[in-house]
Amino acid sequence: MKKTFYIIAFITMTFLCNAQTSYVYVNPDSCVCVTSTYNTADTLITNWDLDKDGTNDFQIVVESYMSDCMHGFELTSLNALGNNKIAGDSLCTNSCNYAFMLNAGDTISKQPSWLSSSTLEYFNEFSGWYGHWKDSLFPNTIKFAGIKFYSGATLYYGWLRLNVVATCELARVLVIDYAYSTSPDSCLASVLDIKKSNSLLIYPNPNNGSFKLRIDNQIDNAELILSNFLGQNVFQHKIVHGDNIINTVGLPAGLYNYIVLCERKVISNGRLVIE
Repeated sequence: MKKTFYIIAFITMTFLCNAQTSYVYVNPDSCVCVTSTYNTADTLITNWDLDKDGTNDFQIVVESYMSDCMHGFELTSLNALGNNKIAGDSLCTNSCNYAFMLNAGDTISKQPSWLSSSTLEYFNEFSGWYGHWKDSLFPNTIKFAGIKFYSGATLYYGWLRLNVVATCELARVLVIDYAYSTSPDSCLASVLDIKKSNSLLIYPNPNNGSFKLRIDNQIDNAELILSNFLGQNVFQHKIVHGDNIINTVGLPAGLYNYIVLCERKVISNGRLVIE
């Protein structure tokens, strides 16, 4: 069974334009995921119009085929549309077009090769895992995929922040956020600067579900939101300037993504561990 879903239909986005950088927080995180069992197959395709000009720029594909942990495969891929490209491995031939798994701070514009289509992670149930993103099999590993795309005649560099899993009966790409800039070397720093400039501290982290959140900047109408690895919002709490005591009673132990919104703008984001 093949499904096509246009991602714009169910995500809420917050734009932060700082200098020449556009940052988009995907709320809730978008889970592009399929599961299958033996004798079944499933494919889900989502299209991404990053600059909202009416033309899709990239496509995420997840596929699970005849899976019972002994047969079939799971595949996750990121494909560029039109003349757009994805940062990839220069040593690969057409048979192994693997997208790089970049870290925060890596330079995007100077990647060794650019791909039209790329495999994030591929799991063959006979021979194991393939692709650079196979390291993100460990829960909640979040890395960046470097991209470049055209909006009209203007070339933009940027990234998609993803959590990718391909394993027995499950293919999943979790989209956290993305950013792009006409100044390519600065587009990763834009997210780091958002966190730093607002002097927000959560402690202790890890914690047992009770913790303090301190924000030094003067704010009004701010809110803390926690989401699980599926991108589901599981906790919300109003916060104020100074110290806030937070108690997440009822949340199970695990790793959560958090954001702080102020007047619908993301002023900080990160991860929180409840033990």
